[in-house]
Amino acid sequence: MTTREAVFPFGRRALYERNRYSPAIKSNGFLFVSGQVGSREDGSPEEDIKAQIRLAFDNLNAVLTAADCTFDDVVDVTLFVVDPESNLDAIWSVLPEYWGEAPYPTLTGIGVTWLRDRGKFMKAAVYDVEGAPGVLQYVDVPDPVAGADDVLISVEAISIEGGDLINRRSTPPPFPSWIVGYAAAGTVVAVGSKVRSRKVGDRVTAFSMQGSHAERWAVPAERTWLIPDGVDAAEAAVVPISFGTAYHCLFTRGMLRYGETVLIQAAAGGVGLAAVQLASQAGATVIAVASGTQRKNRLLELGADHVVDRVENNVVESVRQVTRGTGVNLVIDPVGTTLPASLSALAPEGRLVFVGNAGGGSLTADLWPAMQSNQTLMGVFMGPLFERPEVRASLDEMLQAVAAGRIRVVIDRIFPLANAAAAHEYAETAKPLGRIVMRP
Repeated sequence: MTTREAVFPFGRRALYERNRYSPAIKSNGFLFVSGQVGSREDGSPEEDIKAQIRLAFDNLNAVLTAADCTFDDVVDVTLFVVDPESNLDAIWSVLPEYWGEAPYPTLTGIGVTWLRDRGKFMKAAVYDVEGAPGVLQYVDVPDPVAGADDVLISVEAISIEGGDLINRRSTPPPFPSWIVGYAAAGTVVAVGSKVRSRKVGDRVTAFSMQGSHAERWAVPAERTWLIPDGVDAAEAAVVPISFGTAYHCLFTRGMLRYGETVLIQAAAGGVGLAAVQLASQAGATVIAVASGTQRKNRLLELGADHVVDRVENNVVESVRQVTRGTGVNLVIDPVGTTLPASLSALAPEGRLVFVGNAGGGSLTADLWPAMQSNQTLMGVFMGPLFERPEVRASLDEMLQAVAAGRIRVVIDRIFPLANAAAAHEYAETAKPLGRIVMRP
C-alpha cells in the first residue's frame, strides 16, 4: 500500500492561511504542509524546542478545527526535526498533550513518523507538480470524509473536463498528492449532518472544483443532481459541465432567440456538442466549426445546419457566405485563441460569449471594431454558478432530456481510472469527438 505524508508546519513557517488547508482536509482526508523545527533563521538551534513544538501543534489544531476534524482524524504524520536525536525527549514530552494516550509516533534518526490506519483508503489519480499527463500517479490515499453540508459519493464515472487538463498542465497544486477533477457521477454512501435533500443510495452527478479523479468524492450536496432512471453514470457525469455550460452561454448570457443564427466554435468538444443540440432545438440556425468528415457528419446528425471545416476553410469567410454577408447573431467560443475570428464573424450588435480557454493561449483581441459595431462580449466561468437556483433547475431539465432521449451525450472513449495519465494524454492529443470518461 502506498500512503501519503502529512508534514506539519513548524516554527516561523507554522501556518500560512487557515482556509487554504481546510478544504484539503475535507476533500482528501489528509493535510500536507512543509516546515521544520529546531533552527532559527541563521540555522542555529532554537532555545526552546518545546515551546516551538507546542506552537506548531496549536496552529495545526486550529486548521483541523476549521475543517471539523481532530488529531484523531490525522492519518500519516512526518515531523522533520533538526538534530532529532538530541530533541527526542522534548518531542516525547509534548506528544501526550495533543494525542492523549499511546500509541505515539515511532521515532527514528531522521525524524518522527506515525501512522494511524483508519482502515479506509481509496485509489485516486494525484499529482505533486504540474506538467504533462505523466505527472499523474495512481495511488492509495485516505478516504475523504463528508462535512456537515456534504455527501460522500462512491464514484462510478468521471468526466475529464477541459479545466482538468489545464489545471494539471499549468496550475501548481496547493498540496502534494492533489486530486484533480471537476465532474463525476455515482451513488451516495454517506451524508453530512445538515443535508436533507440527499440520502444514502441516491444516484447523483456532481460538480466541484477538485477531487473527482478518485474512487470516492466528498462534495457539497448543493452541487449534486439526482440521476433519472435510465441514464447511465457515464452520461450523467458529462451533463453538468457540458450541457450546463452550453445552456447558460446560449440562453442566460447569450439570449438566443428563435430564428437567430449562432456560430459554435470547437463544436466537436463537450460544450460544443451540447450547444449544437440545444441551439438547434431552440429554432436557431446553427453553424458549427470542427474538422474532419466524421465530426462533420456527426454534427449534422445532432442538428447543425452548416459545418465549417476549420482546416480546409476560412471560418470568417465561410460564415459570411452562409449569412450572405451579415454575420451571426451569437457566437459561443470555448477555445479562446479564436476570439479574433469570432468577433469578425459577428453581425453588428451581435453577442459573443467566451467560456474557458481550451486553446491554451492568451486571450487577446482588437476591441475597437467591436465597439464600433455595438457588439457585446461576455465571459462565462461556471465554477461559482452551479449553486444558483436557475442553474440547478436547468441541469435537472437537461438530465430529464437525456432520460427522454431528446438530447444525446457523446462519449468518445472510456478509460479505467488506473490509466488516468493515458486518458489525459488521449484527451489532449487525439482530438476526440465528445468527452473522455474514466471508470474506477
